[in-house]
Amino acid sequence: MRFKHYLHIVIVLILAASFSAVGVHAQTEESKTNNSLKDGAWALQFQIGSNFTLSSFQGKTISVKKHYSNFAAVRVGITGESQFTTEKRFYSDTARATEWDGGGNNSQFISLIGQYLFYPNPEARVNVFFGGGPILSFSRTFQNTDYVSDSQYRAYESNQWGAGAIGVLGVECFVLSELSLHAEYGVSLQHFWNKYTTETRLFQNNHLIGTSGYTEKTWRLSNSVKFGLSVYF
Repeated sequence: MRFKHYLHIVIVLILAASFSAVGVHAQTEESKTNNSLKDGAWALQFQIGSNFTLSSFQGKTISVKKHYSNFAAVRVGITGESQFTTEKRFYSDTARATEWDGGGNNSQFISLIGQYLFYPNPEARVNVFFGGGPILSFSRTFQNTDYVSDSQYRAYESNQWGAGAIGVLGVECFVLSELSLHAEYGVSLQHFWNKYTTETRLFQNNHLIGTSGYTEKTWRLSNSVKFGLSVYF
């Protein structure tokens, strides 16, 4: 069912692009409308979810677009996240009870998604666009745990680098000159390189007992359908 849904969206987008290209010369002045597809225009973009809730479009921190002409724009989505936690654990046996600091973990993630977008007919009421660009990402997770039973400290770390590209095809309709609704279909291909490392040390003198780890490389092909809202200024 999900595949059929994506297929229907693709067919609609392709038909819209075809009709837009064929109808460029046949447009009348009445079919045109004022919009913000102009040189120097900026837009903040939001994704429309279920129950018409708004969320990030292609970057959890910010998603912004800038037009360099009425035909071309650059869109960038940035995500930056960081989390730090600590743990307190309780160790006990029949002889004693001790409260101790069990360690903690922290994680960071950053990604950058960019596309160069082209609008073949920017004066149309429904504006078809297409384009593509790079995807870059990095994530890190570090976790340390104290094992009271064997007086050891273990640290686990994972690092992941990602790089790839995405292509998009969509339509944008202006409700007002500074407000638009848009739908797009995207296909992305990414390559990920992962490195995992574990270290074991003694409590007393931080003496390194041993290390272990491995690396992993993967390719990921994915697609998406997004509905969004853009506010121009």
